[in-house]
Parts: sequence; structure tokens; C-alpha cells
Amino acid sequence: MYAVTKERDTLRRDQSKKSDAAALLKEKDEIISQVMAEGEELSKKQAAQEATIRKLRAQIRELEEEKKGLATKLQIEENKVESIKKDKAATEKVLQETIE
Repeated sequence: MYAVTKERDTLRRDQSKKSDAAALLKEKDEIISQVMAEGEELSKKQAAQEATIRKLRAQIRELEEEKKGLATKLQIEENKVESIKKDKAATEKVLQETIE
């Protein structure tokens, strides 16, 4: 009878260990699932941020090209103004000489 009781207790301990191991395995599986879900979410966020960065870089390039074009136009207009000032000064000089 003692041997049967001892065997029963051993089987119960083994069963308990298996239950603990199963619970631990289930807990680890849940943690893995949570980490995987978090990783997917972070991946999506990163992809969205990278897309935003690409768009902003493209916008920067466009604005820089526009800036170059406007700087060229400004230089042309400044040259025209300078030419007009010289013409005005020459015309005024001619008029002044004509008056005298």
C-alpha cells in the first residue's frame, strides 16, 4: 500500500510539473504574440514615417529648384533696373546739357 501511495504522489507531482510547464509555455506564447504585435505596429509606424520623409525631401527639392529659378529672375530684374538707372542718368545728363 505504501508503494502505491508513493507512486500516486509521484504521479501527482509530475502532473503538477507538467501543468506548471504548460502554464509557463502558454505565458511565454502570449508574450511572444504581444511582442510580435508590437513589432508589426512599429514597422507600420516606421513605414509611414519613411514615406513622410520621402515626401518632404521631394518637396524640399522642388522648393530649392523654385528658389534657384526665382534667384535667376531676381538677378535679371536687378540687371534691368540697373540698366534703366544708367539710361535715366544718361538721358538726364543729355537733357541737362541741352538746357544749358
